[in-house]
Parts: sequence; structure tokens; C-alpha cells
Amino acid sequence: MNSMWYRYARRTSSLFLLIACSAHAQLPQCSTQKVNGNCALVFDRLNPVSLPTIQMRPGARISISVVGPLPYEALSLDPQSFQGLTPSDQTQGFVSALMPSLKGVSTPTVSVLVVEGSEDVKKVKSDLAALESSLNNPFPVIQTFITNAQGFYAQVQEAVAPLPRPRADGDTPMRTAVIPPGTPYPWSESYPKWVSLLLCELSAAECTGAVHATFMDLMATGTNVQTLVTPTPATPASPAGPPPLQFDTSTFDSNVSQTEKDIKKLKPKELPETYAAELDALRKREGLLIKEIPIYAAAWLPGVTAINKDLQTYFVNVKETTGRSPAKEHQDLGFIDDPRYLSRNNRASTRFLGRLVTYSINSVNQISVMTTAVPATAQKTSIATITVLYADPKFEVSTGFLLSWLPNRTFANQTLVNTNTGGTPSTGNIIITQSTVRPIVLPYVGANFRLWHDFTIRQRRAAVYWTTAVAFNGYNTTAEYAVGPSFSWRMIMLSPLFHIGHDTHLTQGETVGQVWCNTSAAAGSATACAGSPPAPSSKIFWRGAFALGIGIRIPTSFGTTAGH
Repeated sequence: MNSMWYRYARRTSSLFLLIACSAHAQLPQCSTQKVNGNCALVFDRLNPVSLPTIQMRPGARISISVVGPLPYEALSLDPQSFQGLTPSDQTQGFVSALMPSLKGVSTPTVSVLVVEGSEDVKKVKSDLAALESSLNNPFPVIQTFITNAQGFYAQVQEAVAPLPRPRADGDTPMRTAVIPPGTPYPWSESYPKWVSLLLCELSAAECTGAVHATFMDLMATGTNVQTLVTPTPATPASPAGPPPLQFDTSTFDSNVSQTEKDIKKLKPKELPETYAAELDALRKREGLLIKEIPIYAAAWLPGVTAINKDLQTYFVNVKETTGRSPAKEHQDLGFIDDPRYLSRNNRASTRFLGRLVTYSINSVNQISVMTTAVPATAQKTSIATITVLYADPKFEVSTGFLLSWLPNRTFANQTLVNTNTGGTPSTGNIIITQSTVRPIVLPYVGANFRLWHDFTIRQRRAAVYWTTAVAFNGYNTTAEYAVGPSFSWRMIMLSPLFHIGHDTHLTQGETVGQVWCNTSAAAGSATACAGSPPAPSSKIFWRGAFALGIGIRIPTSFGTTAGH
């Protein structure tokens, strides 16, 4: 019997899950202002924002989805932590650089004297400038490879960066100067064009007529360059392959000889000795460069080797994303559920605790991570963190003041003044008078029990409570009480309450306006005052009145300290 019931329960829970998944799009958006039922959170991939703690009712679930997922990323919703929290005691209390570093060897430069002169002088200056240029870039194949590799790395960096550049509708994102002109944006609908361009840049075999690349066949060029900078082994090597790193001395020396001839054509007033000195300095730079070729090769070898390894990895990873497109409007990542309702056991231990759970939306960039390998934790990049508190406390306290229509009465003896003929005043009767203050202001502390689920008004939390308050009447220094409904919006509480307080009335048959005696009557008469009459006698009694409470609610908080 138990087994049959268990199978039925599992089928029922599976059916419920299918219904919940089909209703994914109909769920309301989760609010950060109130305690939510089943709701949804939708993140924009290009502008993800981590939200404040989302408070949920016990057993409710959150649906997580991402709008505009990038075609070269794998997104996942991963749990980070689960923690039980005790509520606050309300009665007591009433937030690698991708480009490998290349070590360069600098050589001294020679300043060329710029002086306008004859055509012969201009020819000599041109010869010297050409010689200096060849020394500044003695290995053009290597320099071109490095320049192209920098452009490729800049293109990849736009996709490998933690987030694409922020953009507004119609804006053109800023790019670095090393990115080749015309490179498509990898995070837009032009991603397939971006893939085709990078594959062509890496391998000429991937190029088509529709692709217009600034450079191509970078992997093959890198292999040749690595052979150039690799030290020559002691044993004779195969004649196949490119020659080792060397400077074209024959062409340089031929240009030096021609420059010498041009200098000899100059007239004495054109300072031929100055140009001869510059030529001699360039010869010395050539000798220094030839001696330092092994240093150049040793400095470039680690960087070129690292670049070639990167190029091969990127080729495979980019190739694997061929055909993908950010055409999907959104991607559903899953649900966040109350851990208490996911466990069959130990429910009692979490019954009176809030459950704080933290999830992370992680991204694995499949351009930088080998697509055929299981990504390690360090290869996942968190794009948003979701913190959820499963708790729906119904009891809160508040404090404020009551405006009560219960009057504060005081009684006193008052001597009337008579105005006689001629304007001379005289004392008359002593009577009992009453003074009334209404409304009165009373500070209070309230205990509030929420009647229904909270809701929102203008995107702000609101709720209805049943309130019981204790107030202090400073007029008669007594404790008084109030009871009734309360309405809260944000932290403000308005409470139309029934105030049970103290009023005062006269006793011993005394009444307001009653004449005690006459101070102007003849002594011994029945109406004459014999000394000062006694103060009116009064008594406090309970009665009810309407009161309006204006207060601030103190929400129930959850922490890690032990409760009471």
C-alpha cells in the first residue's frame, strides 16, 4: 500500500512539474517589496543586474530565464548555499590577459638631420631613412604575424570578456584601434559572420568569397615563424622548411654602398661629412643587430609558441560554434524551490526557520574554454546572483502615536466676576467648570497580525493587519489600549482603532456649572462662602472612542543568532 501511494505521489508531483513548466511564461514577475508566491525572474544577458533578496512564501518557486543569451555561451543555474535562519524576536525588540607578453629587444635609434637642400641631398636623406627603417623592422614576417595576432586577440576579447560592452538602442559600441575594420559584433545577429571571419583569419581553407579578411592563414604563418625563432640544433637539419632567423645583410649592404656614392656627390657646403657619420652609425647598428639575433629569437620563442597554441585552441572552439545564432528570445534555466519542501526528511528542524538560499547564473564562454571538456568551476563566470529567503512571517510590531477622540477632562472651581454700575467689578459666585482637550496624542506600541498575503500598490509593498496596541496616556499617566485593523504601505502604518481609555467625570452629585457659594453674600447667610470651597471631586472611568494610529512597522528579520 505504501509503495502504491509513493508511486502515485511521484506521478502526481511529475504532473505538477509539467503544468508548472507549461505555465512558465504566465508567472508574474517577482517583487523585491513583498513576500511572493510563484513568480518569475528574467535577466537581460547584456545588462544583468543582481537583485536584492527575494522573499518567498514557504513552498513557492521562482522560474529563472535569460533574455538574449549569447550564442557562444553555455548558461546554467547553480546552487551556491543553503542556510537556515532564525527570525528576530519581535516581542523583545518591539549588501589574464589573452595576449601573451612578448619580451622585446630595443636598439638605439639615430636621429636624421632634416635640412632642405638640393636633389642630391634629398636623395641621401631618402637612402638613410630607408636604411633606418630596415633596421627598425629587421624581421617583417615576425612583426606582421605579431600585429595580426594582436588584431585577432582583440576580436576574440570582445567575446571572451565577462560582459559585452553596454549599449543603448542605435549606439555604436566603442572598439580598440587594433580590431580590424569591418569586424562584425559577436554578441549581435551578425555572430555567424563573425565566426566565418575568424575561421578565415586562422585558416585559409575556411575562407569563402563572402568573407573579406584583413589577414588570413594565421595558424600556418605562426608555424613558420616558430620555426624561424627556434634555435638551430647541433646536428644538421633537414633542408626542408624556412631558413632560421636571419637579417637580409646583402640587401642592406648594397643599399649602404649606393648611399656612399650619393654622399660623395654632395658639395662641401651641403655637409657630406654629417651624412657620412649617420651612415657609419647605421652600419654599427647592423653589426649589433646581427650579434643580437639569438637574443631576439630567444625572446620571441615563448611568446610565439604560446600564440600558436592559443590559435589552435580558438580554431577548434570557434569552429564548434558554427551555425549558432542568438535568435532565441530567451533561455529557461530552471527553477528555485524551497529546500524544506524538497526534502522528505528533517522537515521539523526547519519548520520555524527561514531558509536562505543563494543561486548563481553562471556562464561558460565556449570560445575560451575547450568545448569538448567539462568546464571546471574556475572557468565559470557568474553573471548574476540570486538570493532568496523562504519565510512569510505574519506577526510584526509597530510604534507611533494615536490621535484619539477620547477627551481629556479637568474640573476646577471658578469665581465669576460681576460688573457693577460705573464699571467697578466685584466677585460673584464660585462655580464648577470643565476643560476639555480633544483629540489627545498618545504614544503606543502595537502588535500586528497580518490577515492576508501582502500585495503591491505602485510597485510598493502593502498589507492589512489586525492590530492590538498599548498606549501611554500622559494626561493621567495610565496605560490604555486600542484594537482594530491597520493598513501598511512600505513602512508606514495607518490604523483606525477602537481606543479603550480613561475619561473623567464628577462624583458626589456635583455637576458642571453648579454654584458652590457666593463670595459677595453677607456673612452668615445661606449662600455665603465659608472659606475656600473644596475642589471638585472626580473619578476616572473606562470608555471607548475612535482613534487614528500613525506608526512605523518593524518587519520581522532573520539572522544567524539564536532566537527566544
